[in-house]
Amino acid sequence: MDKLVNLASLTKDEALALARAGGRAILGDVHAVTHVYHDLMSHWLARSMPQAVGQSDDEFGDLVEAVEREFNAGAAEAVSAAREDEKRKQVIERIDDLLTDQTAIAFKMQGLLQFMVEALPDDSQGRLPVKCTLTHLRDDMMQLAENLMDLVREAEHG
Repeated sequence: MDKLVNLASLTKDEALALARAGGRAILGDVHAVTHVYHDLMSHWLARSMPQAVGQSDDEFGDLVEAVEREFNAGAAEAVSAAREDEKRKQVIERIDDLLTDQTAIAFKMQGLLQFMVEALPDDSQGRLPVKCTLTHLRDDMMQLAENLMDLVREAEHG
């Protein structure tokens, strides 16, 4: 989350929604992970490698150091992946918003063209085909609006 908000100052539904979003994004928050990282690694290491098995103290110490380095690398990959996933979600949300806005504009334009087509007399022989042109433009605008709406649905529902 980019800005800090006291969840207690919000409605319960808003607080719960922000808590859910925070949980989704927490691994991408380097500052939050840094505060608990040592404990995470220590607990994982104690559970995964509680004692030496046939190694000398030096060998076991070297193994612990190597395992910690690999754990660190894996954790860094997880944090990076979480951050990238959050960025992808934000991009998709922005695209969805843009498509929704453009769909509304396309339907508005189609409605305006429909009004213009209805207001014009039929095209006369030897004159510019204004009504015919506007009719085709209206139909194209309707198709564009429907295609944009389909993209919005696809973005929202996969």
